[in-house]
Amino acid sequence: MLNGKQFDAIEKMISGASQVDIAKSIGIDRTTLYRWTKDEEFMVELEAHRTDSRDRVIGGFSALLDRLIANIDELATDKTVAPSIRLQASQYGINMALMLKKNEAAKDQVKDQESKKETTKEFFTQLKAVGE
Repeated sequence: MLNGKQFDAIEKMISGASQVDIAKSIGIDRTTLYRWTKDEEFMVELEAHRTDSRDRVIGGFSALLDRLIANIDELATDKTVAPSIRLQASQYGINMALMLKKNEAAKDQVKDQESKKETTKEFFTQLKAVGE
């Protein structure tokens, strides 16, 4: 079970502080912090906190993005808005949609490569087991 200083270190690591600054601020030697980063339980907790932090940030951006998309849609379709502004809003919306589509395609390619890598790794593991 992690102690309070370890949880403090995790929070400071997530915020981007250097290991030297973290060690000083929580009153430990930097070698202790280094040793913690080699501890599986500490690293699992760190990754869980990172994931939680990342999810909160993404959730905030997602909500903001929803509002911005609604604003762009409103500008693009509101007949009282100047045609040049409606055109710009439409072009911006199209460009963003194309960027998102490219991003999703890139993610799919990465997943495919990771899957192929894992399949190859499993194949060689099985091959090695047969040879023993």
